[in-house]
Amino acid sequence: LICYKFEKINPIKRKQFDRELFGTVEKSHNGKYITKIEGYLTNKKFRKPVKSTILIENKNLKNVSKILEKYNAIYELFKVSK
Repeated sequence: LICYKFEKINPIKRKQFDRELFGTVEKSHNGKYITKIEGYLTNKKFRKPVKSTILIENKNLKNVSKILEKYNAIYELFKVSK
């Protein structure tokens, strides 16, 4: 379980973070063109129970931590067992 926050981040950087981690679907010309941008967690098993909280598997922890550090996020890790 990772809980994160940003002290001061402009909306453009926040959007870049979301795209890099979760991916996004963008539509243009009233939905005529659809572009799917894959993020790191797009094809991986994860949950996002509440805002700024991610539940991921241990094997993905290192790469997600790198992305959080890249955007200067303040985060805390919690180990959760089944």
